[in-house]
Amino acid sequence: MVLEALRAGQSLSAIYVDERARPTDKLDELLTLAGRRGVSILRIPRERLDAISVTGGHNGVIAEGCPLALVSLEDALRARRVAPLWLGFGPDVEPDDLGAVLRTAAAVGVETVILPPGGGALLPASARRIAMGAAEQIRFVRAPLSEGCEAARRAGFGTVAVGWGEGSQSLHEPSLDGPRLLVFTGLRGGPPGEIERHCDHVVALHPVRPGATLPLSALVAVALYERERQAGRRS
Repeated sequence: MVLEALRAGQSLSAIYVDERARPTDKLDELLTLAGRRGVSILRIPRERLDAISVTGGHNGVIAEGCPLALVSLEDALRARRVAPLWLGFGPDVEPDDLGAVLRTAAAVGVETVILPPGGGALLPASARRIAMGAAEQIRFVRAPLSEGCEAARRAGFGTVAVGWGEGSQSLHEPSLDGPRLLVFTGLRGGPPGEIERHCDHVVALHPVRPGATLPLSALVAVALYERERQAGRRS
């Protein structure tokens, strides 16, 4: 995964390598790419790698990612671009699901992601690995969704709550073009709940097969595709 992260351009601050690792083509490529990008290489005993490994499965190489950009809601609004696209997630989001979401989000130019407030790591190590460098391309805000929605609306954003199963509109009805905050709620299959009071629209994807659900990454990808489709139709 470390080599894939380097190939994808992920920002790394250091790479720890087993001091007894034998030369291989992949290791040579890893060291070459790291050297070109100025990433520190530290050769350490296997026992120390075992001690610092988060997952327990490191194959003799561990990378240390650069800190993610965590900013205040006010700073994120001040730094926004023209026609920004933001995503917001409520407390029912599983942090491990965010890795694939962030890869899609970065690909379509999502600027900021609002996550629930709380302590601990902003993203688990597993999500950062799956994101493959996308997390470093996005700003993060920790704030309640209601607060984020109201601040975004005052700043001129349209706010759209996107859920699965129930909603007052289909995903295709409201305009998703222009400055938008797309909020993903009701991820357990129920209605969006109280957050709908803070959004301009409440939309949902309706399952064809009763009881079916989509993973969060697929739900987000469909919503982002619909925004791209609308923007292309209007251009």
